[in-house]
Amino acid sequence: MIPLFDRRLFLSRGATTALALTAGCLEACRKEGRGIPQSEFFATRPEETIFLLEHSTVADMWRVRRKVNPIVKSGRNPLIVKDREWESYGPQIHGTVLYDALDKLFKCWYVIFDSEAFWEHRPGSTRACYAISEDGYSGKKPELSLVEWKGSRRNNFVRLGQEYVSGIDVQLVPSGSGVSGRFVACYLYKSGDSY
Repeated sequence: MIPLFDRRLFLSRGATTALALTAGCLEACRKEGRGIPQSEFFATRPEETIFLLEHSTVADMWRVRRKVNPIVKSGRNPLIVKDREWESYGPQIHGTVLYDALDKLFKCWYVIFDSEAFWEHRPGSTRACYAISEDGYSGKKPELSLVEWKGSRRNNFVRLGQEYVSGIDVQLVPSGSGVSGRFVACYLYKSGDSY
């Protein structure tokens, strides 16, 4: 499980930085007697794949230096591994990790693929599971006793969906929203042949 930063803090700092950079750019243009920089409209065709940081998609590169940092793999990886019989092909990345300040825990909702259920055309070929961690690196998969699997409820399945759960995104419920409970989940589910 990977510790995450606070999204609101990240977005607010990003917006503040963008405003400061824009103000600095406009002030520099004013001092140099130039007008506000204009860029050509960048258009894409439907279903066209673009790399957002490519030079042709960036409106202005004035005072920008591009630096690519090499990716360094952590020696602690993988952080969450297959260690339960029902995890078949192992934990998949279609999930959520967030820090719950109230419980002082990193909480992870992840998806597993049950190949046996898939090949037998039974519901539940993908399911959501739950794990916790105090440090964001070493975790536990608590027995939730919510869903029966092969005659036992001793598992960490989360009760979601009717016959399919994938791409789960879990968030803390904002205070004052009127929503009961502490967490809300959004996920893909299957009903018949539609998603």
